[in-house]
Amino acid sequence: LLLAVTIANAASKTGPGPSNYLNNEDKSRLLSILKSAQGKLKSAAEAHFVFASLRHLGEQVPKDKGCSKIENLVSDSEIKDLYSASKFGCKPKLTKARASTV
Repeated sequence: LLLAVTIANAASKTGPGPSNYLNNEDKSRLLSILKSAQGKLKSAAEAHFVFASLRHLGEQVPKDKGCSKIENLVSDSEIKDLYSASKFGCKPKLTKARASTV
């Protein structure tokens, strides 16, 4: 999963888009890995990277769907989870526990 996310993100940031570096077979394989990973996400950061990679590969990931999943995985004690949620465009509720983390 991490390799798929890394390849998708690297390909999308080094040029106009992943289609310049990935053939259709590679793109299909990455999409399959990322889509299957959606049901196995264990952290907000992981969810953010999967959803962002899907977007980079041209898939539609509705903000409300992504944010719902990401916000359910946000840990009150992990700053990276709050960062991941905000990076995706979510606005997680800032509880007292989260405020003390920040």
